[in-house]
Amino acid sequence: MGFSVRLAPGVRVRMSSRGVRTSLGPRIARVHVGAGRPGISTGVGPFGYYTSLGGSSGSRSSGGSRGGGSSYAGSYGITPAQHSKLLAANEITARLNELTNAHKVVFPVPAPATATVAEVESIEVLEKRIRKQLLTGVSIFAVSERKARKAQAKVDALAEQTRLQQQALTEARVRQAELDLYWSQLNANDPSVVIEEITRAFGDNEAKAAVLSVTGDSATILMMAPGTDILPGKKVGVTDSGNVSIRQMSSKESRVLYAEMISSHALATASEAFASAPGLKTVRLVISRRDPLGRNEFIGAGTLSRERTRTVIAEAESAYSGLQLAGDEPWLANIDNALVIRALDLRSEPELAALLSEISRTDVDAEPGAGAVAGADLVAGVEPGSGAEPVAIAPPANRPTFCRQCGTRFADSDNFCGECGGARV
Repeated sequence: MGFSVRLAPGVRVRMSSRGVRTSLGPRIARVHVGAGRPGISTGVGPFGYYTSLGGSSGSRSSGGSRGGGSSYAGSYGITPAQHSKLLAANEITARLNELTNAHKVVFPVPAPATATVAEVESIEVLEKRIRKQLLTGVSIFAVSERKARKAQAKVDALAEQTRLQQQALTEARVRQAELDLYWSQLNANDPSVVIEEITRAFGDNEAKAAVLSVTGDSATILMMAPGTDILPGKKVGVTDSGNVSIRQMSSKESRVLYAEMISSHALATASEAFASAPGLKTVRLVISRRDPLGRNEFIGAGTLSRERTRTVIAEAESAYSGLQLAGDEPWLANIDNALVIRALDLRSEPELAALLSEISRTDVDAEPGAGAVAGADLVAGVEPGSGAEPVAIAPPANRPTFCRQCGTRFADSDNFCGECGGARV
């Protein structure tokens, strides 16, 4: 007999007559330590696999313990060094899973909002305050006068509560009308509303992205590809004797992982845009990165449809293969057989060349860690090179006082942060 307790996501403790055993990590890469031999397991759907690792099973020899490490292993089934390696392996596995499965995240879908009616003060609180006002200056010996004013306080309190309730209802109706208008504009693909909603959703993304424009039921989005420096650089394996091993990734393994990571974030960016704007049917996605000299270069482009994107995320074996199938036309990329990602040749792509020129002129990098890129006329939905003034993408009544990306205080007339270029949303 025994029982188990889930202490946190990915952490479960099991207690039985054999001792205490802890499981760490998601099901796809789980480490088991504690009573008995340490082990690792993996599983997807109805399939699972478990293997124990080499080391002491926890029993002691008749000669007793010879040192602190043996005593620790005898008590807990694992040495401190093995425990540290297992934790490091779990961290690496979790990070790899995070980088290559960004597209598997289910993003929240907006729904029509309902305005709430503000609560008003109770009749008791109102009466107490009004009574205090009415009795101010009245002598305590004027019994009749004080009694009359207390009675009047009850009447005034009831009238005041009725007035406040009517005011709260009126304000809720006005707010509901605003919310209904916003919802209808979002579903009708109003450019400023769609840009505002997607920009808000992109705010916490590891791969920064910005909406360049919205035309009809299609949005053009720029994604800044993360650099190779965010890759772990190491991989986890199991030796022939069943022990966990951590070794450096080869150049080829790093290239494969980088291509998969970029593809995963590209699908995630499109998926989140579709989730945020129910009326969009296609997303024209352009992926940019910095070259060794710090200049922008495009490394991928294509138009992804809502239905195809949903299908490949659910069914494709990898994000890289899924990205090639997410649009009605082939995904445009310049990747050789060794999976070396090179800049696109834009000589036959005049629209992309013009866009790259505009982006190079306008710095679209946000502060580090900000997921939404907000660059001058780009995020505002103004076509590059048009010279048009950017539109405010937050209603005046809801405009923030401070930039959410760098904390700079906005001036009253600012639509964008003068420090980092972040949109005032």
